[in-house]
Amino acid sequence: MASEIPSGGLAPVSSSDHAVALMRQLDALKTDAPGAAEPSERALARVIDFWGGLAVLLCLGMATAVVANATGHVLVDSTGLVHGLDSGAIWASNILILVAGAVYELGPSPFGWEPLGKRLLHLSVVRQDGSQASFAMSATRFAVWFLPLIVVMVGWSLTYPGWDSCWFFAGAVALFASLFISIARSDDHRGWHDRLAGTSVVRPR
Repeated sequence: MASEIPSGGLAPVSSSDHAVALMRQLDALKTDAPGAAEPSERALARVIDFWGGLAVLLCLGMATAVVANATGHVLVDSTGLVHGLDSGAIWASNILILVAGAVYELGPSPFGWEPLGKRLLHLSVVRQDGSQASFAMSATRFAVWFLPLIVVMVGWSLTYPGWDSCWFFAGAVALFASLFISIARSDDHRGWHDRLAGTSVVRPR
């Protein structure tokens, strides 16, 4: 005999009905919008960029040495042995390194691309609304940490190999540490350079 529903009462809800309702709620919450990149993903992208940049630096170093030797911008001892570059060649090499770093980071931006590390991990730098970041925003994001790094590295090059160079090296380490700590500690995984530029780093869901 079927159970009767009291007049004015509510029909009993089975556990299967609860499960169906819950699944519908979960489906409604699903989204294909990109999510914030994890700190580990951003760190891995930087590791890839480091090795890619190191390969570029080695090529630049060899090219600088060849050009310096051909133009006489080398240090030669009394026996005629070349044992280094003169100050002009060193400064030219440093400028090339800075330009190469800027081109590596910012060169892909006008085309909507990302540097090698982010491309391999499918990460993108975007505005807060999810649209593509402008070149000015990418340049700001890059400059606020790269310019202090230049100051630190120039100080290091001027004091190396003295003990004072250790302080400049520690400054470079502290700069990168502050970036990744700010990324890891924020709920939206935005570093202080992201906040200054109004950007986020996201990945597809």
